[in-house]
Amino acid sequence: MKLILVIAVCLIGASHQFRFGGWQTSDANSETIKDLAQVATEHRNSQINSLYYRTLVEIKSAKQQVVNGMKYELTLVLADTNCAKQDAGAKLCPVGQGAAKEECVYTIWVESTKEEPAVTSSSCTDL
Repeated sequence: MKLILVIAVCLIGASHQFRFGGWQTSDANSETIKDLAQVATEHRNSQINSLYYRTLVEIKSAKQQVVNGMKYELTLVLADTNCAKQDAGAKLCPVGQGAAKEECVYTIWVESTKEEPAVTSSSCTDL
């Protein structure tokens, strides 16, 4: 009986192109991905030595992997605003004209026993 169940699960997984433990494409417009993109944006602002707030311009792609919780990989485009980081409304400022942009790849882990996501890696390159 167990063998039949294992074969059925394998066939279902193969028919849906699902790899257990593998990366799966996520909907970049989902609330979870949008929230994680904000986590990444805040992380980037805390790491860079700039007077100006850097804001999210685009979520280029997102994928997820089941790992004692969920691991997400987001590819984002960020750009400088004309607002200083310490301004109360900096998060609402538009992108400055001719602003420097960068593409960042963030890996964020949401552990099953914790509510707060953790940035596990990030890398950014100028566009």
